[in-house]
Amino acid sequence: MLHSFGAFQRFTILLTLLGLIFLITAAGSFRKSQEKRRREDFGWSLEHLNEKPKNKAPEKQVDKKASPGAGDEIRLDASLAVFDVLVLNKEGKSITGFKKEDFIVTEDGKQQDVSVLTLGDGTAVPRSIILILDYSGSQFPYIKTSVEAAEVLVDSLGPKDKMAVVTDDVALLVDFTNNKTELKNALESLKLRSLHQEFGRSLQLSALMATLKELVNEDGQSAIIFQTDGDQVGSLKRSHGFPVIFPLITEFSIEDLYSAIEKSRVTIYSVIPGPQLIGIPGNKLGAEFRMIMEKEMLAIKETSPQEYKTWKTIADKTGDGVFKNFAKTRLNQHVALSSIAQLSGGWTEYLQTPDKAQSIYSRIFSTMNQRYIITYYPINTKRDGKLRKVKIEVRGHPEYVLLGRKSYYPPEN
Repeated sequence: MLHSFGAFQRFTILLTLLGLIFLITAAGSFRKSQEKRRREDFGWSLEHLNEKPKNKAPEKQVDKKASPGAGDEIRLDASLAVFDVLVLNKEGKSITGFKKEDFIVTEDGKQQDVSVLTLGDGTAVPRSIILILDYSGSQFPYIKTSVEAAEVLVDSLGPKDKMAVVTDDVALLVDFTNNKTELKNALESLKLRSLHQEFGRSLQLSALMATLKELVNEDGQSAIIFQTDGDQVGSLKRSHGFPVIFPLITEFSIEDLYSAIEKSRVTIYSVIPGPQLIGIPGNKLGAEFRMIMEKEMLAIKETSPQEYKTWKTIADKTGDGVFKNFAKTRLNQHVALSSIAQLSGGWTEYLQTPDKAQSIYSRIFSTMNQRYIITYYPINTKRDGKLRKVKIEVRGHPEYVLLGRKSYYPPEN
């Protein structure tokens, strides 16, 4: 009898283990199929930009008295106002060591009580990092070193960090993962494509719009590193700010993109390959841009000798006035990319030479770790979807500069 009971017990345990293995395998397969479907369908939102959003399910409420303990993970629900800020002193160096009582937050002129303050280093708040990489032909001189810099960034990811990679093909190359090998292999594939003269489609702003609509995680901290020259600006739907230059017109304007950024919680860091054009006097713009183009074309001379020869022939017969017109187009692109970063509370970096990529990526990631995430429950509880202005200061230190968003849109019922 005892022998029979022991056999039955072992059989039951075996069935239980087999059931668990089946469930784990099934869950893994389901997750992989979902990820595959999201990669294949990425960009679907661009076809539905003008559709009204469907009613969402009621938001989950969070205990307002809850405070994080060591090692706790904070979930940021939509009823919270969430801002991540970087505090700089007069010398431009970041400062840490603050408590929530050190910050003064006002919304539409009314002071708010800070509920939770935490560093944005990924230890308390789950962090999603999205790299949007333009690997079109114009970016050839920068692709190799940018990929290598991104791989260093991958090595720096924390245990709770997840990263996704999007390209200017409006393609989700890698869905969110903490698998560093998978991320590096995907990045290496872009390097190999460029070496075989297989480049992206220069739809980098469409890729950004799709990322904002489909990938940005409202439950945690999201950041986008957006490396591009922004040449799609000239083919956006006509807007007040920039003229349409190319015939390929998108379904959205630059203002539509700005609005999508303002309505998201994401911080964007624009990385612009090439020298900075903003700030160059108009009478020097043509000559400066000619020199910039000469450097860029020299970089592709070995891989594309015919393209270089054609450009050189045209350049030798062209005056600075023509280059000034080209420069104005590039300047519009720089202004748009800079505005994208500023609206989101991030900033713009200029990748003036390919060898600077690693230092730029390292600087961005370092400052991401030094930003503070400030959360509060707004006194104004209306879910009206209307823009609210926010001001954040460090108590007793008016000289400090805070980089971050200046406004937000609450959820709309």
